[in-house]
Amino acid sequence: MLERLADGIQELIVLAALFTELSLLARGMTSLRTSWRNSLAEWRVNLIYYFSDLILLVPVLTSMSGGIDSFMAGHGLKGLAADEIASLPTWAVLILAVAVSDLIAYWVHRVMHISWLWPVHAAHHSDRAANWLTLIRFHPLNRFIAVGLSALVFVPLGFPVWSVVASNWIRHFYGYFIHANVGWRFGPLRYVLVSPHLHRWHHSSDAVAFDRNFASVFALYDVIFGTFYSPKHEAGALGVSDPAYPGTWWGQTLYPFRVWVRALQGAVWRDRGRSGVPAE
Repeated sequence: MLERLADGIQELIVLAALFTELSLLARGMTSLRTSWRNSLAEWRVNLIYYFSDLILLVPVLTSMSGGIDSFMAGHGLKGLAADEIASLPTWAVLILAVAVSDLIAYWVHRVMHISWLWPVHAAHHSDRAANWLTLIRFHPLNRFIAVGLSALVFVPLGFPVWSVVASNWIRHFYGYFIHANVGWRFGPLRYVLVSPHLHRWHHSSDAVAFDRNFASVFALYDVIFGTFYSPKHEAGALGVSDPAYPGTWWGQTLYPFRVWVRALQGAVWRDRGRSGVPAE
C-alpha cells in the first residue's frame, strides 16, 4: 500500500505541474490565481476522493477486472473476437481497444444518468469549479458499477491484456485533460475527439446541457447517438441543481442512500394512502 501511495503522490505532483502550465498557457496568471482562490473547497474534496480511491478502491477495482479474465482463462473460455483481434497490427489493436472501451463507457455513462443512479453519479457533477482533478470525484458505487459493467462487456471480447491496460491508461489520462479548465475546442476535430470545452458543457448546471456529451475520448459517439452539444460560448455555472447537495466527501458518500431511503418511504406512504391506511 505504501508503494501505491508513493506512486499516487508522485503522479499527483506531475499532473499538478502539467495542468498548471496548461492553465497558464490557456488562461494566464490572473485567471489562474482567481480560479484557485474561488475553488479551494472543491480542491480539498477532490483530494480526499483521490487518496480514498488510491488506498481503498483501486485494489478492489483491479481485482474485479482481473477476476473476469481469470474466470475465462480458468474455464477455457476464449474471447468472442480473439482471433480477429490477434490478426490485426499492434497499432490497430490499440486504437480499436480505445474505441471499443470508450463506446462501452459512453453507454455506461448514460446509464448513470437515469433517475435511480443519478444520486450516485451526482458526486462527479457536484464540483462547481470543475478542473482536471474532478476526474477522480466519483462515488464508490459509481466506480463499482462502471468498472463492473465495462469489464463484463469489454474483457470477453478477447482483447490482449496489454491493449486493455494501455486503453485504460490512455482513457484515464485523457480524462484528466478533458476536465481541465482550458477552454480548448479543437476546431473541426471537435466532432471526432472530446475537447475540454465539450466536456465542460457536460458539467453545466444549465438544463439545456443536461444529458449531453457522454463520451470520454471520441465525441463521434455523441454525434452518432444525438447527444452532442457544443455552443460557441463557454459553459457558465457548473454543478448539480439540488441546492441541498452536500459539499463534503462524507456527505456526498451518504447522499444516494438518503435519497433512496426517502424515495422508498414516499412509495410506502403512497401505497398506504391507496389502500385506505392514513399517512402518519
